[in-house]
Amino acid sequence: MALETRAILDSELSGCIEFWKKEWQSDPVGYFERYFYGDHDFIPTYTRVLELEGKISATAHIVKRIVSCGDARLTVGGIANVVVAPALRGAGLGSTVVREAVQLIDADAMDLALLFADMSEFYAKAGFEPVSVQICTGTRNTNLADTSLVLRDATPQDYSAIHRIYGEFNAGRPIAVQRHDAYWRDWIGLTDDPPFCVKVVERKQGVVGYLFWKAMESDDNEVEVFEVGFTDGNTEVVEKLLSSFSPGARVSFLLPNDEYISNAISQFYQEVERLSIGDVFVQFLNLESLLFGLLFDLHEKWVTSGSPAGKLSVLDGETTVILEPVNGFLTVTREAGVVEGAIGHSELFRLLMGWGVSDLVDNYVTTLFPGQAGWFWKLDCF
Repeated sequence: MALETRAILDSELSGCIEFWKKEWQSDPVGYFERYFYGDHDFIPTYTRVLELEGKISATAHIVKRIVSCGDARLTVGGIANVVVAPALRGAGLGSTVVREAVQLIDADAMDLALLFADMSEFYAKAGFEPVSVQICTGTRNTNLADTSLVLRDATPQDYSAIHRIYGEFNAGRPIAVQRHDAYWRDWIGLTDDPPFCVKVVERKQGVVGYLFWKAMESDDNEVEVFEVGFTDGNTEVVEKLLSSFSPGARVSFLLPNDEYISNAISQFYQEVERLSIGDVFVQFLNLESLLFGLLFDLHEKWVTSGSPAGKLSVLDGETTVILEPVNGFLTVTREAGVVEGAIGHSELFRLLMGWGVSDLVDNYVTTLFPGQAGWFWKLDCF
């Protein structure tokens, strides 16, 4: 029984889409097509295909994204559409395509591999570590927002303003994707007929905020808000956006834990809860290179805060990567074995996101990785 693991062929694209659709039949029309036709970074090598007896039997797809991390940029290799034909599951085919996808991400010198899934045990065997993600839910109360602001449905004429606001609102936000016009159109779906609802707030000078949301199919009174953007410091704008639903509506906010957003939710919603929605799985592949790339920004924070003493150790396979000051400069080194107190990749990811780690609250670590509202927006997911 011959196995062939390789890049997808152009002649196989439509068949691969159908292969994915059989696995996830509830996903909307056009969802899987965008992996080939809506992603301008797609190359055939990024779809790993395991062929058995002339048929596609297993796949893993890579999406390449440039994301923010303060003033630096990181390259993420997202892994999606890990599928094995039902009759062949349990034979290691899934592990094979995931392993090769990770190897390719590593070979392309991307900084980390990222995926959104359950199956924690399966991905742990491939070297991934889980990071819990939380969202906020609440029931709209009867409080009223500023009535001097205009809230309305967006039109295509507003899209350039939305693009601009997104860039400003997410400048430096950890793990926020760098979006360009074609990406907005072909991946996000912000077209003349977007598959979600878009509202904007405007003043005399133009649009100053936007909101992406969708009513849940099971209940029109349940709403999911999955993206918001507003110009800097405009508390009343975010309040107008998030208060735009009718009293009694139950709203899920897939939004970062931003101060302005949190305050608006507290003001206009009751029965507010924070809930876990599962895990994102992360694996850093070029850890020394990543930390070297961040070193200038980290060193500046360290010096500005008085150069506190400390050391951060990150377990990386059978070695430990260490970030510590030596002779007045931050340095990155690697040591064999496990250093006591070393953290894992999941904890480092939380630090980069600005989410913090409960066991790491010393002045050195919080100076280098202060609290931030890092976020990977739902529409960027794969």
